[in-house]
Amino acid sequence: MQSRMHPRYYLNQEIFDREQQKIFRKVWLFAGLKPLLAKHNAFIARKLADIPVVVQNFHGQLHAFENVCLHRSAMIQTEPVGCRPLVCCYHAWSYNAQGQAHIPDCDAIYRFGAEEK
Repeated sequence: MQSRMHPRYYLNQEIFDREQQKIFRKVWLFAGLKPLLAKHNAFIARKLADIPVVVQNFHGQLHAFENVCLHRSAMIQTEPVGCRPLVCCYHAWSYNAQGQAHIPDCDAIYRFGAEEK
């Protein structure tokens, strides 16, 4: 049986990028099995539609985030599956269940005002 689609549809980067945007960023995508997220701080990290995503357990509630630190854009969870807090290895910025960052020694080092934070 021969495919009706020309091989270029399978090999062209531009077509692939367009599919990622128009199809895969608009639908639910499988990230992993819920039993992998049974414990507090358990996580699954995947790249879905070319976006690095982490699904993290916060005291029994699952939350999904882009798996990139706001500070230096480093990956927060670097393993595909694990159990550790949502803390960036680069400068130890940590994130809560709402995605709000805690900046270590913020007042002493960065001297951000309340509005800048």
